[in-house]
Amino acid sequence: MQKLKSEVRNAQIANHSRFSEVDTYFGYAVEYFIGRKSLGFIVSSTPDRKKMMWEGRKVEVATEDIKVNKHTIPAGTEYWTMAFPLTGRRDK
Repeated sequence: MQKLKSEVRNAQIANHSRFSEVDTYFGYAVEYFIGRKSLGFIVSSTPDRKKMMWEGRKVEVATEDIKVNKHTIPAGTEYWTMAFPLTGRRDK
């Protein structure tokens, strides 16, 4: 069975030395978009989904106004989110 492009890319990222040296997860960020415009992100200590990045994106309709940084997503507006881990290396 042929691997999907995303599976191949994930394997490349996992094998890349910069990503394999990650020592610390600082938390998770959820970025909010309307169309192709990024409105900003909200940081949390726990993930709100199992899949991260593009594969874990969610399309939703706001049931109430959502405040993201300086922007507000009005109720009834379709938006989408993408989560990603915040990582880093410890100083030696």
